[in-house]
Amino acid sequence: MLTYYSDDSCTNKKGEYKFDQLSSVNVIASDKKHPNKFVLRAAGSNGADVLVLSASSEELRSTWLAALEENFRNAGATDFEF
Repeated sequence: MLTYYSDDSCTNKKGEYKFDQLSSVNVIASDKKHPNKFVLRAAGSNGADVLVLSASSEELRSTWLAALEENFRNAGATDFEF
């Protein structure tokens, strides 16, 4: 599961995405304002099944991709907080 918040203090939970073996993450086209974008496809708590994220560097995006893909293979064995 990935839990995400609306602020850095992690006090206002914005939503959650639950992972299963059908979940996926892919690199998508980036822009100046949002470099190193990627998209997560999983069951969201708000009814959405897509979450678009942007990392501050290609290295950090690669770290996210690897960690998420590992979690999908384990079908939710580890929770992520973002």
